[in-house]
Amino acid sequence: MMDRILNAIVRTGLKWGYPLARIGWQLTHPSVHGAHVVLRIRSDSSHEDEILVVRHSYKPGLSVPCGGIHRKESALDGALRELFEEVGIRLAPEQLSAKGEIFLIQDGRKDHGHFFECVLPQEARPRVQIDEREIIWADFLPESELRRLDLLPHLSRYLDQPCPVPTDAEQRSLGRPPKVAATVGQGP
Repeated sequence: MMDRILNAIVRTGLKWGYPLARIGWQLTHPSVHGAHVVLRIRSDSSHEDEILVVRHSYKPGLSVPCGGIHRKESALDGALRELFEEVGIRLAPEQLSAKGEIFLIQDGRKDHGHFFECVLPQEARPRVQIDEREIIWADFLPESELRRLDLLPHLSRYLDQPCPVPTDAEQRSLGRPPKVAATVGQGP
């Protein structure tokens, strides 16, 4: 019972705090760096890949796990941290491949998004665990379905890019589980 009450208080704070932050960004025009993780479950049949998406409690639209990169933190470390904080999934650094950067001006901010992707086979699909505070919903959805939904700008722009052809190493790994599987557990 106390968890529900505390979660509701935190969600309310985020709902009120986010619009106030947006006003501050319009006035100060900060430059921010974020890390985005596209966790893709590779289809082993004629079905399409699924991508993990989340809904934040304080803003409309779907996104992938993402967040700001801390001072003295690499984009890769930020991506790994955000993935764990938002959905309870821990990956090894070598499981993420850098997929590029997307620059947007959003809410008065110069927003520099670093994108990373991890492709896992069906049998390595991780269990998703949300905090019900910042993240209120998460699931794996087919990519074609995502394109019909309300997406946040970074994810929409990422999905609009041409699909890269998997490397030989990625292609070989599709037939067997990765060397280091995604895990759920306690933070550092």
